[in-house]
Amino acid sequence: MRTILLPLLAVLAVAAVLGCGCTSVGPSGANATSPLSGVSGTTNLTPVLLPMMLGLSDLPEGYTIDSEAATRPADKLPPEVAAGYLGGYYFSAMSYDGNETVAHTVLVYKETERPKNLDDFFKATHPVIANWTLTPLADPKVGSASTAWAFLPPGDFVPGETLSSGYVVIFEKGPLCEIVKVTGPKMNASYCTSLAQKAASKTG
Repeated sequence: MRTILLPLLAVLAVAAVLGCGCTSVGPSGANATSPLSGVSGTTNLTPVLLPMMLGLSDLPEGYTIDSEAATRPADKLPPEVAAGYLGGYYFSAMSYDGNETVAHTVLVYKETERPKNLDDFFKATHPVIANWTLTPLADPKVGSASTAWAFLPPGDFVPGETLSSGYVVIFEKGPLCEIVKVTGPKMNASYCTSLAQKAASKTG
């Protein structure tokens, strides 16, 4: 039973913080050509962010949508995540056999208040995974700043052979802070980075 639940736990490790919540609010500081340009603090960001999200068309055949929704409002988030945060969107998909997951989160920040340390930001948005075995990876060089980690749950598990072990890339681009996370025995760091690059290309 524990093995069956592990992929879901890995997805929920970020969903529990960012959530599937209320209508998100809008950003400031985007350039004039950005789709985020001119939105106010009460703008519904979902229609703007949807074209920026990874989707089933970006994944191999054999995946289904697991969850997608606007992220929680700032007052429902920990201080490390909430400072300067204006809203966001979350998408996750799972392979038909339940062994692999892909999750993509796009968060909008005031450009002058974006997270200053992406490694700390990763741990704040993934409080469960933050207590697992973490291995820093080489900078994937996505966006204007990025970081990457491999993670392994506690217990008698072998890296790369467990359902909830995986990889995450966090990157910034303009007012956006994005998280791309993959789990499962067929996943690897290169694939996670390629998905992050694909996500970055959607924001122009």
